[in-house]
Amino acid sequence: MRKVYILSFILLHILNAGAKKDIAICVNKNNDAERLICFDNIAKSLKVNEPKKEVIEDKGKWVTTIETSAIDDSQKVTLLLEAETPIQGNYNSSTPALILRCSENRTEAYISWGVYLGIGTTKVLTRLDKSKARTKTWGMSTDNKATFVPGSNTTFIKSLMGHEKLLIQTTPYGANSVMTTFQLNGLNDAVKPLRKACHW
Repeated sequence: MRKVYILSFILLHILNAGAKKDIAICVNKNNDAERLICFDNIAKSLKVNEPKKEVIEDKGKWVTTIETSAIDDSQKVTLLLEAETPIQGNYNSSTPALILRCSENRTEAYISWGVYLGIGTTKVLTRLDKSKARTKTWGMSTDNKATFVPGSNTTFIKSLMGHEKLLIQTTPYGANSVMTTFQLNGLNDAVKPLRKACHW
């Protein structure tokens, strides 16, 4: 009985005047079971008893870090994705990482190779899925172990979205060319906080 009156109370507060007539019919039913069925039918027609749908995001192997900038209190969002296989440099082996970042409303994209690449710039070959491979000159980090995307970082990140695999190749200093791949699955969801932080 208590369940019946609780349900009627909820419905009375969400229905318009016309629909309240249906509740009046339910209230006047003498049998508790019939009354409850009547209220359940109203609830079904209003879809108030439908379970909430949970949206499950697929972020793949992406690791997201969100911090607050000490400069302007904006969100600093970093996405990191490790390569599928390690590479061998002249002095050591390492597993490269693809890093996408928004810091103080500035979008950055680069690859941390983890091995010494040389000085200045280096050629990097990239290929998305089955598309044509492209070789461009990438800038170098101060420790000479990372390369920065040439041109628009935002355009580069957008070009990754919707693809499954990124193949990369470069030649470390004094070593043979090295190649590895990144599984991009989940980027569309993982990149959302970065896009929000950098307003694109």
